[in-house]
Amino acid sequence: MTPATKLEDIKKQYSDVVVKKSDGTVVTDTTELIGTGSTITTNGKTYTVVKYGDTSGDGIMDAMDMYQIIQVLIGNSTFKDIEKSAGDVNSDKTIDAMDMYMIIQTLLGNSELTINK
Repeated sequence: MTPATKLEDIKKQYSDVVVKKSDGTVVTDTTELIGTGSTITTNGKTYTVVKYGDTSGDGIMDAMDMYQIIQVLIGNSTFKDIEKSAGDVNSDKTIDAMDMYMIIQTLLGNSELTINK
């Protein structure tokens, strides 16, 4: 799954797929991006989506994700496990300034986010 994966992309590969947002709402708009916390059910198995950098679950890595990470870093908020996985873009098992730096550099176009999990 790539960062730009939409429901239509998944349906091309799996005819019996059901995709739900993190709140349990079934995704019906085939052009909708699939975000962190969404679930994909196919062939009787359910998978939970993690898009690295997408802590908000909207399917894109943007300023909202940076805001959420800052709120966690300064102690104003906490992440669920799935959000922690999405925010830990350097795979060191903690969300810190380096994750923030990597996301900013990716958003600015200075680097590509590569995950070694």
